[in-house]
Amino acid sequence: MRHPALKRLRVVGDTVTIHVSGKVLVMSSGTTGVLPRYNEYTLTEGRALTEGIHSFTDDTDINTGLHNLIYPWIACFDPAGSEVDVFIFTKRPKNFQCIVDASGTITQLVLYPGNGIIYGRNFLYANLTQDSNADLIPDFLDSSLPGSITKVLQIYDFQKVFYVSSDDYFYVSSDGYTLEAIR
Repeated sequence: MRHPALKRLRVVGDTVTIHVSGKVLVMSSGTTGVLPRYNEYTLTEGRALTEGIHSFTDDTDINTGLHNLIYPWIACFDPAGSEVDVFIFTKRPKNFQCIVDASGTITQLVLYPGNGIIYGRNFLYANLTQDSNADLIPDFLDSSLPGSITKVLQIYDFQKVFYVSSDDYFYVSSDGYTLEAIR
């Protein structure tokens, strides 16, 4: 069972450990060849994580480098369930770790927001394995489909988010001029 604070999580500080329960970790790399075990495109083969601590670093390493993130979010989910925990960063994280137990379940994420803020949200989808266009990307992550996490979170950008209070923030819309409120 998920921790109820994930529905409205806001973190500022050096590090935070968040208890989760998922089998798959997803990061937005924008391409199949980068972060190959974790990107939004390669969810069919080789996604099972082994027991231990998996670390991600502040560099461009093709397998673990956080400079490869094109959008500032990571997600954790179990394909057999319907919930997806998403963590949105205001600044590129310097590093983070995911801790996996003997059954291959991700039990903890150790996040390092640095000077940024982490927001946590939970999304519900009826079917996390559905792939209606047979492109090997589940519908809930397919950026070409309305309502997918990838499509919804494209509005977030490391450079374009402006925080104006503890609960409200704004982003620059696609025209580059209009500030729009997000709650």
